[in-house]
Parts: sequence; structure tokens; C-alpha cells
Amino acid sequence: MEEHLTQLQTKLTQLRTQLTQLKTQLTQLKTQLTQLKTQLNQLKTQLTQLKTQLTQLKTTHPAHKLNPAHTAQNTAHPAQNPAQNPAHPAQNPPNLNLTNSPS
Repeated sequence: MEEHLTQLQTKLTQLRTQLTQLKTQLTQLKTQLTQLKTQLNQLKTQLTQLKTQLTQLKTTHPAHKLNPAHTAQNTAHPAQNPAQNPAHPAQNPPNLNLTNSPS
């Protein structure tokens, strides 16, 4: 009988230890949940700010200015084709005689 009582006390101690561990885990999970909620709120704030910025960009730069279909009509950048831009002859230097023969 005494041995049985000892076993029950041991089991009770184990269960109390498990309960303490579970309470600790629960506290940690609550802390993590709070942190995740904070992060979520920060992300929501960032999203709101980005939406505001996008609205401002759409207001200051109407859609037709951002339409890539219109960029092909833009000829204001001849430097993209050096053959048509005589302002940059250095892109095609003249042939140089680099031999050591006397001139």
C-alpha cells in the first residue's frame, strides 16, 4: 500500500511538472501571438501607406504617361543608337597603328 502511495505521489509530481511546462508554453505562445499581431498591424500600416503613395503617383502621373505602348513613339533619346548620334564619335575610335616600325 505504501508503495502504491509513493507511485501516486510520483505521478502527481510528474503531472504538476507537466502542467508547469504547459503553462510556460502557453505564456510563450501568447507572447508570440502578441508579436504576430503587432507585425500584422505594422504590415497593414505599410500597405495603407503604399496605397496612399500609389494614389498620389496616379494623381501626379496620369495613366497615359505610364503606358508603355507610348514609349516606342519617344524619339528624344538618340543616344540609344550611336550611328544616328554624331555627338558621340568616341564610341567608334579611328584605327590606330600600334606597331613599332618607324614612321
